[in-house]
Amino acid sequence: MCLLNVKRPLLLIRHFNSTRGTRKANLPENDTIKSLSNRDKQFFSQVEKLRSSLHYDPPVLTKGFYPTAITKNGVYIGSTYLEFPSQSLPQLHASAVLDPKHFCRISAAPNATINGSDAAQRLIRGKRKLLETMREETKRQANKDERKLYILRDHGVPIQLLQHHLNIADSWLYKQGDAYELSVKKIFDAISFDSMLIRTEDGSSRVKEWPEEWKEDMELYFTVMNRITTSLSNILSENEGLSQLRLKQWNVYARREMVLPPQLLSERTEVTPVVEFDHPKGSAGKISIRLQNSNVDGVRPISIVFVGTFDTKQEILEKEYF
Repeated sequence: MCLLNVKRPLLLIRHFNSTRGTRKANLPENDTIKSLSNRDKQFFSQVEKLRSSLHYDPPVLTKGFYPTAITKNGVYIGSTYLEFPSQSLPQLHASAVLDPKHFCRISAAPNATINGSDAAQRLIRGKRKLLETMREETKRQANKDERKLYILRDHGVPIQLLQHHLNIADSWLYKQGDAYELSVKKIFDAISFDSMLIRTEDGSSRVKEWPEEWKEDMELYFTVMNRITTSLSNILSENEGLSQLRLKQWNVYARREMVLPPQLLSERTEVTPVVEFDHPKGSAGKISIRLQNSNVDGVRPISIVFVGTFDTKQEILEKEYF
C-alpha cells in the first residue's frame, strides 16, 4: 500500500506543517518510534530524509566571461578584441570567509539554528569548499592565460561605505587640481603613509605630503580592503590549512577613469567590488580590489584600486588575525 494512503501519517503531516518554530518538533521521540508500526517508521524516515535534502549548499562561483586582457573600452580573448563581451565577469560568492553570519543563515536547513556546533561545521565546510574551488579555478586560468577577475558578492561591506570610498577618491583628485591619478605605496603591512604621487593627464607628476585631514578616510579605506584581501589570501597559498597570509606591501591608486569596461560588470547599479588574483611568482602573490562608479550619464568616472602583495610562505598566527 502506498504510504500516502495511511491515515495516521496524513494527520501528522498537517500537525508537522503547523508548528515550524522548533527543529524536529513534531517527529516522535525515540521511545515512541519503538512502538510504531513498520509503515509509520518508514514514513518518519522519509520525512527526515526530505528535511535533510532541503539543506542549501551556497555556490562559490557563478560562471561568466574570462578575458585574457582588458582595456578601458573593451577586452581581448587571445588576439581577438571585443568591445561588447557577451557576458559579465564570473561572480565569487565569498560569504563563508567575508560574511559568516550570512553564510550560516543561507546554508541552514529549514528551522535550523544559525548558531551552535551545526552552524560552525557548515561554516568550516563552506570555507574549505571556497578555498578548494578557487585554488582549482585560479590554477586552471593560469594555464589558460586568462585574467583571474571576479565580481565579488556576499562580501559583508555596506554598499554605502563602498560608495563613500569612491566619493572620497573623487574629492582627493578634485582638491589636487582635478588630477588624473593619485597613488600611495607602502612596504610592509603598516597603515602609516606620509606622501602621495600625483599625475596629470599631460604626463607630468609631483610628490606631495599626505594631508592630515585625509588620513581618517584613508585608514577606513585601508581597513576595509585589508580585511577583504587578507581573508581571501589563503587562495594563493599551497598549504592545506585555512590560515591567512601576511601582507608585505600594498598600493592604492585613485584614477579619473573607469579601470574596467562597464560591460564586464553586472546590470546592477550599486558599487560592485571586483577582485583579481595574481598567481604567486616565487614567494609573492597579489590580490587586487577594484571599485568604480556606475556607468550613468552625467557622472564623472572615478576608480580606486587596492593592490595587496602577500608572502605566500609566511602565514599569520591565529591571534594576529585582522
